[in-house]
Amino acid sequence: TLVLPIVWIGIAFFLAYAGLESSASNWSYKLFTTSRAVAEDTAGFWVSVYGASFTVGRILFGFIVNRFNSISLVRFCLAGVIVGAILFWWNPTTTMGFIGLLIYGFMLAPVFALVITQTQERLGPLHGPNAIGFQVAAASFGFGILPGLAGIIANQNGLEIIPPYLLVMCIVMMILFEVWLRQKDKRQDPIVLPE
Repeated sequence: TLVLPIVWIGIAFFLAYAGLESSASNWSYKLFTTSRAVAEDTAGFWVSVYGASFTVGRILFGFIVNRFNSISLVRFCLAGVIVGAILFWWNPTTTMGFIGLLIYGFMLAPVFALVITQTQERLGPLHGPNAIGFQVAAASFGFGILPGLAGIIANQNGLEIIPPYLLVMCIVMMILFEVWLRQKDKRQDPIVLPE
C-alpha cells in the first residue's frame, strides 16, 4: 500500500487536516486574549463555540451528504474553510473574527469523514483499510506537531501570524486534495507478494 503515491498524498492531506483543526483550537484563545484584547470569558465562549461547530457541522452535513456528490461537497467545504480563515485573519471587527473562526470549524467538520469514505471507494478492499490506517495515524501526528510549529512561528513573529498560517495550511490542504483526486484509483490492483 505504501508504494502507491495516492496513499502518501492522502497521508499528507490528513496530517494537514488534523493540524488545522488543532492549531485553531490551541491558539485562538491566546490570540483573542493576548493579541486582540478580548475579555477572557468572551474568548473562552467563542473557542467553545468553535469546538461545538464541529459537532453541529458533522451532524448537519451527515443529513445532506447523500444528496450531493461527495467530491463536490469536500471542495465546497474546503472553500468554506478558506473563507473562514480569511475572516479570522482579516478581523475588521472582533465579531467578524469570531464568525470567521466559527465558519472555519463548521466547514472543516465533515471533511475527515468524507475523505475517509472516498479513500475506501477509491482504493477498495485491498488497499483501502491500510490507507485509512495510515491516514488516521498521520492525522494523530498532525494533531500534535502542527500546533507546535504554529507556536514556534508565533514566538518569532507574534500571535497574529496564526491566522495566515492557518490560511496557508488550508490552501495546501486544498491542493493536496486536488492532486489526490488526479491519482489513479487502485481498487482492482492484484496483490503482489515479494519473492
